[in-house]
Amino acid sequence: MGGGGGSGGGYGFMTGPLAFTVQRASAYFKMTADGGADISRGAIFIADQPIGCPPALGPVLADAHLFMLDGTCLNPGGTRTYQVYDLLPNCPVLMVEKFADGGNRLYARGISGSFAFTSMSLATGISGNFDVTLISDGGSTSLSGSFEGPFCALY
Repeated sequence: MGGGGGSGGGYGFMTGPLAFTVQRASAYFKMTADGGADISRGAIFIADQPIGCPPALGPVLADAHLFMLDGTCLNPGGTRTYQVYDLLPNCPVLMVEKFADGGNRLYARGISGSFAFTSMSLATGISGNFDVTLISDGGSTSLSGSFEGPFCALY
C-alpha cells in the first residue's frame, strides 16, 4: 500500500504496512493577534483525502486517514531533523482515522525514528521525509516517506 498524489494541495509518498495513497500534505500554523504566524502551534498533516484546512477540524466527505506531526517541532528556515520519541510533547507522531460522521480514532503512534525537513518557509511551504516506527494494535511497524505542501493559516 502507499503512493503519491496531489489533488487538494501538496503531495507525498509512503511505504510500509500502514501506508496510504497521499492526496494532501500541508503544514498548518496559528495566526497571532498581530497577524504573524505561530508555527509552534500548528502541525503537519498528510492525508488520504483532499481535505480542508485544518483537516483535524474540518469535515470530511468520506472516512479519511491522517498522518500527523505535532507543531512543537516546527521552526521556519533551513533544514532540520527531529527525533521521534514515545513521550509527549517531544515531536509526537500520530495516525488518526477521521470519520465522515465527525468521530476520530487514534490507531497508531510514533515510538522512534525521525522527520527531516528539507525546506520550511511560510512563503514556499514545507518539504521533507520521515522514517518512523509506529506502534498500533498489531504491534510495531515502520513507515517511511516524503511530503511537500503549502502552509495553511488557522485563525
